[in-house]
Amino acid sequence: MKTQMINFLSLCLAIASISACAISNEGATDFRYYNTIDNKPAKYIKPNQVTASQIKEGEALVVSIKQAYIEDFTEWPSPLRIARFEPANGEIAIVVNAFEQGNSNLNFGPKGLENARVVFFSDDVWEGQPLNLSNLSTIYGPLKYNGNNFIIDLYVVEFDQPGDQLKQLVTNLAELGTTFYPPASPIAGALSKLAGSLITDQQEDRIFHYTLELKPVGGDLNLDTGILLTGNYAFIRESNRKEVTNWADLIINPKTGRIVYKNKKINTLSTSGDNNEILCNCTDEELPSECYYRENTYIVIEVNKAISSLKNDTQQMIYKELVGELADTSLSIFRTSLPEDALKNLAGGVAELRNADKINKEIDILNSANNTLDSNNTALSSFLDLWFSIEDSEEGENVSKYKLNSIEEQLIERKIGELVASCESNQDTIISIMDIMRSRATELDDTNIGKIIPALSCKHK
Repeated sequence: MKTQMINFLSLCLAIASISACAISNEGATDFRYYNTIDNKPAKYIKPNQVTASQIKEGEALVVSIKQAYIEDFTEWPSPLRIARFEPANGEIAIVVNAFEQGNSNLNFGPKGLENARVVFFSDDVWEGQPLNLSNLSTIYGPLKYNGNNFIIDLYVVEFDQPGDQLKQLVTNLAELGTTFYPPASPIAGALSKLAGSLITDQQEDRIFHYTLELKPVGGDLNLDTGILLTGNYAFIRESNRKEVTNWADLIINPKTGRIVYKNKKINTLSTSGDNNEILCNCTDEELPSECYYRENTYIVIEVNKAISSLKNDTQQMIYKELVGELADTSLSIFRTSLPEDALKNLAGGVAELRNADKINKEIDILNSANNTLDSNNTALSSFLDLWFSIEDSEEGENVSKYKLNSIEEQLIERKIGELVASCESNQDTIISIMDIMRSRATELDDTNIGKIIPALSCKHK
């Protein structure tokens, strides 16, 4: 018996030695969207059915890894794990390139990883294990959504015996990936290139890959398509590429974020020791372990709105301004400071972003019926001050004290219009109120104040 074990371990070592090369086994992956209302799966949806969940231009967007489960990978068990009857142990990284169309490039094959970021890494993952993570907002944002198509290029890679130095490097990349959102950070491009080189130099096995493009609401409202919506997106990888996932039998448990069987009958022991047959109905309660889906590797991603994207928007704006300024000079590497005008532009741009963020927060309070009357009155007072305060310009004319760039101003005016229109049906009244709102640099008189205050407070009458 001892000789047989030694021979078996020797065979395993030989196989492991020749298997330390990159293998692509992405399987066949598909996704389904689960909304927050009835939690029903859908791949493509009609735009006229998703008003409540759509993400509008100007809102803050954040994308998170909610849960992930690894069913299998290509790593062979070590001799020690075989002796212990333990499954294979792998080094797993989740690598993502998420962006609005126009802000980055989408490439397929190995080059697709060059713009990606390592957002999670562990050197101790077993087959058949949920990853030790929960709701990591490392994929994207929060950043202001500009209304373009949104792309998620998602990879899971397993490293071939990376060694201590590579493990530490990938771990550091994952930590930096959670800190900076490209191109907000000057080092983000270097990080992406480094991450891309790590996972395209025959040091890894790609065990999962899926590319998803989601559109804003628009176009033919009756055409089923992929739309950027708040909710959960489940990606399941079938290891047998000829199999089709039976999505009708699966659902996301809202309390755990994991995929569970729907209406599956299981046998459990009752308190008296008797067999008790129960049905895996997805509720807001924890379910028995037998109800959890473990047939294939999967990832659940959450798309949501954030309260504010000010920090990352500011960081992005500053970085873009710096790049634009330095690109105009041939000897930018020798420059130690920026011209005074450029610094003033930066300061003004940051101030405009902060003003827009404050105004949007007050409008969101006014637009919600869940706040107290006191909080509504406070928000109304703050909004009127931010929107209508004026000061003298250098030319002696009245200008808005809290300046906004033209795009932000248009987006805010649209939000105000939606708020007013939700409570006022008379078109002439709506037009009159919006004319007042667009006259930011005009001092308000009592008549106009009497018109706009009821219109902005309609959710709290």
